[in-house]
Amino acid sequence: MLFFLLMLLNCLPSTKQIELRFTHFRNDKGWVRVAVYNNAKNFCNEDIKPFKEITAKITQGESTVAISDLPNGDYAITVLHDENEDAVMNYFLGLPKEGYAFSNNARPGFSKPSFSSCQIKVETGVTVNQTIRVRYLF
Repeated sequence: MLFFLLMLLNCLPSTKQIELRFTHFRNDKGWVRVAVYNNAKNFCNEDIKPFKEITAKITQGESTVAISDLPNGDYAITVLHDENEDAVMNYFLGLPKEGYAFSNNARPGFSKPSFSSCQIKVETGVTVNQTIRVRYLF
């Protein structure tokens, strides 16, 4: 009987999770839009839909998001403070007008950071926790 119970538990999907805390929002307007990418080719490509998207509220300059049931693998995350609720990053002279961030607090230079600099490894039974600072240029 114990053998069958262990077999059944082995067949249940395991919870893999990334828990994110975002800080330093300049206000509580709009939404946090989180995009999860599972490969370098699609990372930050606005023409390709991310692997997973999550929207969350901002309260007192912070927000938290839990991402569950991801297959084992490597992921990278982008964050948008969508202040005007239009679901896209707005630019002024080619520079972001709204807040943004990347997993591992990777900072862009003259272009987006690489997938590998933002990479988070998800493995069975491991919860990844990150605190990510949202940045603004204006």
